[in-house]
Amino acid sequence: MQPYSGDSIPTMSEALSHLIESIALEEKALSQLVVSEANKIEAFVGKQQNFPLHPSSDEIIRFNHSVISVLDSIQMAEWLLFKKLHTISQLSVWSEEKAHLSSVTTTEDTVQSSVTTIEDNDHQDDNGSSDIEGAEAELVEEIDEEIDLSE
Repeated sequence: MQPYSGDSIPTMSEALSHLIESIALEEKALSQLVVSEANKIEAFVGKQQNFPLHPSSDEIIRFNHSVISVLDSIQMAEWLLFKKLHTISQLSVWSEEKAHLSSVTTTEDTVQSSVTTIEDNDHQDDNGSSDIEGAEAELVEEIDEEIDLSE
């Protein structure tokens, strides 16, 4: 995926891809923070959990509050990323529905122009009334099939 250059407006699909990519990058950064925090805890507690620096109870409590603060921030960031992903999924569904409605509208426009053409031809030919009804029925059948296939 190419980075957004600002020269052109991205399509909905491109915008959604960029948003998902940004979520992935943020998740990677948050995972690195969790690993760093785990390493900090391991260094403080010691590999054999013997507190090699011999901290006082107050130092342990301050350290614990520091870890909790960082983890709370990470949790909030995760919640925001979840909401962002939820919004993207809604936009994706909306985009698909809009594309479906657009194709149905285009099909209806095509049918209407075909009916108009048939009616124009009928006015030129007095024998064609049953032909028009048959052509209209075929077009309606085609629309129904397209709508059924797209759902």
